[in-house]
Amino acid sequence: MLARTLIAAAALAAAGCATTDRMTSLNKEFFRNDAGKVVGHRESLRNQRTGELVHQVEIYSVLLNAEGRVIGYEERVEGGTVLRDEEGKAIGARFVDLRSRGTNMRTEGVLFMY
Repeated sequence: MLARTLIAAAALAAAGCATTDRMTSLNKEFFRNDAGKVVGHRESLRNQRTGELVHQVEIYSVLLNAEGRVIGYEERVEGGTVLRDEEGKAIGARFVDLRSRGTNMRTEGVLFMY
């Protein structure tokens, strides 16, 4: 009984030490191509607990219409993508709906533009 109690206490103590780090955004710098369109960004993040500085780079994928013209750029985020215009402003979102994946495995998800 004592051994089980010690093991349970050690497991709880180890779980308490495994906290996730909170990162705060310091600034965001956009990347532009030769035509002046925003195609990505670099974000500076700081760990609140340790003070460590991290740079996160994100390159957007091109979103084309049926005629092959560029209508925007997609930034991948958890659960889908954020659709951005040529200036980097968020103009829509794509949500990955797992229910539609059962009938069409190759679907990219529902796209909402506003």
